[in-house]
Amino acid sequence: MVSLLALSAVAVGCSSAEPARGTVDPDAGADAATGDPPHALGVITLGERHSTGSSEVTPIASAAFFPDAATLPARCATDVAGCSVSFLPECGTCREGETCTFDDACSMVCAKTCESGCGSDEECYAPPSGVSVCRKRESFDAGPLAFTGTRAPLTLFPPYAAPSTLKGAPFAPGAELHVKATGASGLGFEAFEDDFTAVARFETKPSLANIPAGVVFGNGPIPISWTPGTDKVEITVAGSRGTVTCQADDAAGSFQIPREALKAVSGGTTDRYFQMSATRVKKEVRKDKATKAGISSRLVQPIGWVELTTSSTESAELSCAARNKICSDACVDILTSPANCGGCGRACPAGDKCTTGRCNGPTSCGTCTKAASTTGACVSQDAACKASPECATIQTCVAACKDQTCASACVTRATTTTAQNLYRTVAQCICNSGCPNECATACGR
Repeated sequence: MVSLLALSAVAVGCSSAEPARGTVDPDAGADAATGDPPHALGVITLGERHSTGSSEVTPIASAAFFPDAATLPARCATDVAGCSVSFLPECGTCREGETCTFDDACSMVCAKTCESGCGSDEECYAPPSGVSVCRKRESFDAGPLAFTGTRAPLTLFPPYAAPSTLKGAPFAPGAELHVKATGASGLGFEAFEDDFTAVARFETKPSLANIPAGVVFGNGPIPISWTPGTDKVEITVAGSRGTVTCQADDAAGSFQIPREALKAVSGGTTDRYFQMSATRVKKEVRKDKATKAGISSRLVQPIGWVELTTSSTESAELSCAARNKICSDACVDILTSPANCGGCGRACPAGDKCTTGRCNGPTSCGTCTKAASTTGACVSQDAACKASPECATIQTCVAACKDQTCASACVTRATTTTAQNLYRTVAQCICNSGCPNECATACGR
């Protein structure tokens, strides 16, 4: 393309402003809310997590044991359109030594952080009010957990971190699994053994990452589909203000995430970012375990329940930058998209580019140059050139060129410097004032 520029001579303590958002989630372990008898609780989980379109699988292997299910921390959540919404605490500015959190009533407060220097066998305890203290760290577990039926031998040791050698899904879909707990050496569960069945791999159709941006960030619900199964499906969407969790029927094979719930955790119409996951969960509960207690600051219930859970999760990050627009269900950068230059459906001529939201190329530059020279910013400069027969000859010659060598020759063949300068004045006007975007490439930018 001919370069026009090359032809020229120039180149504090707080409280929430809102009422407390959320109520205590009844499924967070409070026995009184569920009507269950008092019991200790063990949660053993094997699973896998995979991103849409990726062959890489992240294994999940964890366990946790609690002396009294009724004292598990409550989750502050509220129901929005049938889904559970957990908000991030928003206190504003807390004093030094404080952090924003929820209190037992699910009100957002600035609570004191733990400042005590504790020993290796101690933990720091920061009550909602008062000075933090060190207390002896007590382990409550079930001893080593050995699994069979997994793809490879697997043993978890307290505090039950997954071994670095664990790769891929721990189990085959539908595998019969067995766990053997050797029993806690101190406080915790007595030895036990249990059989359970692995969940089938979960995949959405279409995959989460392939849901059109216009659907994800539109006004209606987000539909999700999968091959029906026999377990439970949990759908989670995290936004800038919190997390939505919806329970779906696996057998139904589809679910629609309510837009009302999505709006609750989004920061506004320009906040277009979600972390989305869909999980198939199989949970089997055994209620026949025994525990052992001792001298402890905590109550240990004599009866123990164990939740044996397997899961398969598909996840995706869905985003559309604030400067972008949703065009035909796709997230489009209207500053660079030739098909949507400066707005949806504003296509650039064939061969032209989109630069800062305006078409830039031979056709766009030619059209703009003509307009700028006849009715726009460069009328007087063009008129002066046309009044000189030799400058007008340069213009005619350059217009017929297809490359820079030809255009340069048109200028250098002119016999007078006056004609050359007149032409360069027009080129400078086009590049600097008349068509700086449309002729960006021709002007050497």
